[in-house]
Amino acid sequence: MAGARGPGDPGRRDRIAAAALEVALAQGVHAVSHRAVAAAAGVPLGSTTYHFRTLDDLLAAAMGRAAAAFAAELDAWDAALGDDAIMAGDCNAAPWSAAVRHLAAQGGMTVMPSVGPTWLWRRLPDTLRFAGLPIDQVFSKGGVTVRSMRKLAPAGSDHLPILVEFSVPAKKQQDDSKTATASASPKRPLAFAHQG
Repeated sequence: MAGARGPGDPGRRDRIAAAALEVALAQGVHAVSHRAVAAAAGVPLGSTTYHFRTLDDLLAAAMGRAAAAFAAELDAWDAALGDDAIMAGDCNAAPWSAAVRHLAAQGGMTVMPSVGPTWLWRRLPDTLRFAGLPIDQVFSKGGVTVRSMRKLAPAGSDHLPILVEFSVPAKKQQDDSKTATASASPKRPLAFAHQG
């Protein structure tokens, strides 16, 4: 059953775009069609073609929603960062890419110089494994000083581990009865605990 049309249903275009993104995320971009999106949005097929003449228009609206959601997540992440921060991870992008530059700018961080290829395509012969990509990045900001970075031996992943040695400035004299510890494991990210 169709809902209200025209001015009586001002959110229809947004619902269709949201449904297009849902279909793409659930079934893949190849599954996005006017018919599939109309069914997911609960609107007549003609509504999808009225608001989005071509499939490219429909996909652009879906990707626009995804980009807006990602930007909102970045804003929340940026708001949660302190003055001093370090972040490392698989960015699936080289340090010179627009994505890495955007992430660094969003957080007010500096991208550390690359340690070289960290992703090694396993199907390459050993003699050509140098032809990997530097897609694992380290970012820092504020008083965090990266002292050194180096690749370690393969550890069972298609990415080489990176050892980062860094320091943070002392904020104030701590009471001797209080201590701080830092720990990390493959299943748990770096965590700091203050004990008193």
